[in-house]
Amino acid sequence: MNLSTQTLDFRKWIVGRIVRRSTVLLAVVLVVFMSSCNGSDDSQINTDPNSHQGSDDHQTTVQPSSNPGVQTTTQLAEIYFTDSNEDIWPPQPRNISNVKKLIPVSGNEKDAGRSEKTSAKDAKLAIFSDPKLVAELGDNYAVLTHHHREDKAGNLTQIESEFFIYTSNKVLTAKYSANGTVSYTLTDASSYQPPESQQEVQKAVALASIALNEQGFADHIHLKGTALLAYPTASEVAKDGKVFFSDRKLYVTFGPGGGAIPNYRALVNLSKGSVESSGAMQ
Repeated sequence: MNLSTQTLDFRKWIVGRIVRRSTVLLAVVLVVFMSSCNGSDDSQINTDPNSHQGSDDHQTTVQPSSNPGVQTTTQLAEIYFTDSNEDIWPPQPRNISNVKKLIPVSGNEKDAGRSEKTSAKDAKLAIFSDPKLVAELGDNYAVLTHHHREDKAGNLTQIESEFFIYTSNKVLTAKYSANGTVSYTLTDASSYQPPESQQEVQKAVALASIALNEQGFADHIHLKGTALLAYPTASEVAKDGKVFFSDRKLYVTFGPGGGAIPNYRALVNLSKGSVESSGAMQ
């Protein structure tokens, strides 16, 4: 092999090396270019670093278009929820802040500041601020009942309170309106009496207990004492035509309770603060 032949072969080898290296370099450039294109598209599709491909958790929001009758679908935000394998049900949203708890309010609580307790306090203050009413009550009376009157919408319109005046044997009915005004009426005890109050029951039982002790029935203290408003007998009603006594009387009994027949009884006159009759049950 002469020198010229060797030179030609060397040149062919050099050219082959250059072509192969150029091909590899071109392939690398194409791969880098394609990767950069794909990365640009992915960044437009998914901007949340916590998201994962294949998830259907994000939601789209439909906004009204400026043209009437046309709707445009625009993705405003992506909300991701807990996965099914996290044992959380119902699914809870992720990555949210400024969450405020919603407290439901019923329709009957439109005027929350006017609760029954507050209204009763206002009524009491207004009633005992009326000088004529206070003069009628005097110092010897009992608070019996309170009635709240409401309209069809459930709004408080009036509070009605009843008192029994022991000195005059009258029932005073005070009416407190929602506008803050107070009015009252008086009724004779022989015409109308409300049911007994708990305070009256306690007072009547205490008076009856004293009377039974004086009669030697000391064992009544181991029995249950109760009291109810007393009414005239049928013969008394037939004679006088009055359904109620002219003063305030309670019928007291002492017994084991549970529907058993009482052992002792007493008729207590609260208007006079005395026991009219008492003793063992016949």
